[in-house]
Order: sequence, then structure tokens, then C-alpha cells
Amino acid sequence: MQAGLRMMPPPVEASGITSRRCDPQRRFFFCPVRTYTKRIIHMPMLNLLFLGAYGAFALAVARVVLAAVFLAHGPMKWSLWKTTDAKPMKGLMKFLSVAEPLGGLGVLFGFLTRWAALGLALVMLGAMYMKIFVWKRTFTGENGWELDLSLFALSVVLLVLGAGAWSLDRVLLGM
Repeated sequence: MQAGLRMMPPPVEASGITSRRCDPQRRFFFCPVRTYTKRIIHMPMLNLLFLGAYGAFALAVARVVLAAVFLAHGPMKWSLWKTTDAKPMKGLMKFLSVAEPLGGLGVLFGFLTRWAALGLALVMLGAMYMKIFVWKRTFTGENGWELDLSLFALSVVLLVLGAGAWSLDRVLLGM
């Protein structure tokens, strides 16, 4: 045995239940709790140290939420294709009306998620720039930019962490 390392004692029988170590692969954790009598008993508890086992689920939820917002807001811009006023914005709105739903679909299915998240993050940076510096909107209130900031943050999370295990990126590209 190396210096500084201690061996854990073998499981002790307590109340007819053989103790086991916390297993992050099990759905419900029954982690051992030491009592004053040096016996190990099991108590059902949520062990926050093992929430990392649900990372794939958390990334899937993040993808669905981000995709739902962009799939809902992108097609709203299709009606602006026929307007004649604000010529410089017309090209931008046409681009956004196509890019937002496509990015939303990519994120939803987890296909090229990092690229889609990068595009959606850039769209949100542009939206925040327009609201803060051009239209002088406040953070909250009517047409504030708090939603844009939240969507930007969620896009950055997907950009950094990727799509997760439940995605086409994992199935098709092994990412």
C-alpha cells in the first residue's frame, strides 16, 4: 500500500442490507452514511456530486429550449420580405428569417451543433448591439434585451460543450 492512501473497509451488514458504494450509474442513489456505531446504513438522498451523470439530458433540454425559441421567432420575419421600407434592414431580415430556423433545426437535432450555436450566438450579439446602442433599450422592460442575453448564454454553452450524447453529432460524426 502506498503512503498516504488508506484502504476502505469492506461493506458492513446493517439492518439486513448489505452496503454498497454510491454508484452514479444507478437511477436512485442510496449512499452510505456512517453512524456513531461505525455501521454503514443506507439513506435515500440526492447526491449533488453525481449530477454530472445527467449531462446528456441537460444538454438535450438546452438544445430543445434554444431551438424552440429560434424556430418560433425565425418564421415571424418572413412577413418582412414584402415590405419596401427600411431597405438596409430588408436584406438582414431575409438572412435572419432563414438563418434562425436553420440554426434552430441544427441545434434541435444536434447536427453540426457547435456551428449552429456559433451562428445563433452571433445573431444574438447583433440583436443586443441593435437594442443597446441603436434603439437605446433598457435591459428589462418593453423590448428589452434580457432574452437576447439569455439566448446568447445558452448558445455559448452549446458552443463550448457540444450537443451531448443524444445527438446526431454523436451518432454520425462521433463528436
